[in-house]
Amino acid sequence: MGNCGMIAGAFSSTSGKADITLTTNGDVLYYNSGRQRLAIGDEGQVLTVSDADLPAWEAVSAGASLSGDNTWTGTNHFEDEVSIDAGNCFTFELSTRTISSGVITGNGNSISVDTEASASSDDLNQADFSGSAVTGSVFYLKAFNDGRTVVVKDGISGTGEFLGSGDMSLDNGQDVISFNAFYGLTNNYECTRSDNL
Repeated sequence: MGNCGMIAGAFSSTSGKADITLTTNGDVLYYNSGRQRLAIGDEGQVLTVSDADLPAWEAVSAGASLSGDNTWTGTNHFEDEVSIDAGNCFTFELSTRTISSGVITGNGNSISVDTEASASSDDLNQADFSGSAVTGSVFYLKAFNDGRTVVVKDGISGTGEFLGSGDMSLDNGQDVISFNAFYGLTNNYECTRSDNL
């Protein structure tokens, strides 16, 4: 058995052709038909693999770039600012919700509301979107059936109450009222209302 010792300063390795010396903190020793030295990269660079299947330093990618048609599935969260350039941004999920004891539940931002048990008129007091709504969510309500009136009540307390300029009757499929959940699930603040007929 030979002796093994610690060497201060530069590290040398014999490649069979020439000595390879690592002289700087962060130098990398790798194999390519013999031992090779890769000098330390610049600040912020990452170690990757080149087209020649060799280690190399590269700048950090600025992020993902998508082209064509792309679909996100599951739950996706976008932090900070999101900008849409040279195109349109659509958020959509048209759904129908039936009132149950004065409450609609579920998700979606465009919602047709039907009365409970197909009653001719029904009061809507709350929206329980606890599974999906977050602060800043905007959603739109309209009547599901022209023959059944949904009265969106102007509440003053509770979770998911509608805070608006008095009650509004959605008595046809073209009446629309919109809300913003400024404080998460606490209250929904009216943005607009349109009595179209």
